[in-house]
Amino acid sequence: MAEKQILKAAAHAFIIKDNQILLSVRIKTGYCDGLFGVPAGHVDDKEVSTQALIRELQEEVNLSVYKKSLKHVVSMHRTVDEVPYFCTFFELKDLDLSTLNNNEPEKCRELKWFDLNNLPENMVPYVKNAIEAYKSKTNYLEDF
Repeated sequence: MAEKQILKAAAHAFIIKDNQILLSVRIKTGYCDGLFGVPAGHVDDKEVSTQALIRELQEEVNLSVYKKSLKHVVSMHRTVDEVPYFCTFFELKDLDLSTLNNNEPEKCRELKWFDLNNLPENMVPYVKNAIEAYKSKTNYLEDF
């Protein structure tokens, strides 16, 4: 009998404004440092994806959001160094961005807006795949 898979989970934010997406440059995290990603984080024990993302958005970029402003757009089952992950991606539009701030300069070099149709080359590969899926309205990916 095969062993049951034990997944790690992560939640990600596609913060969209005027066909642009907010990206962040990762630094000193030990994973894809120097590449653009999106605000995101692991789902803690006894937490669901929306709770995790609401917490991470406050911690990372100083945004207070409500569950109703999160629209699930992509799910991805993937592996990282042989560790299986289930990732959820949520779209956030029409937010009050007046409090937007890089709250974790020790992990994020900068926040920058990019046109959805002109993304930077130096992106975390699975995040770029998820954005492309979002643009094509594909809501599930497997990345092994």
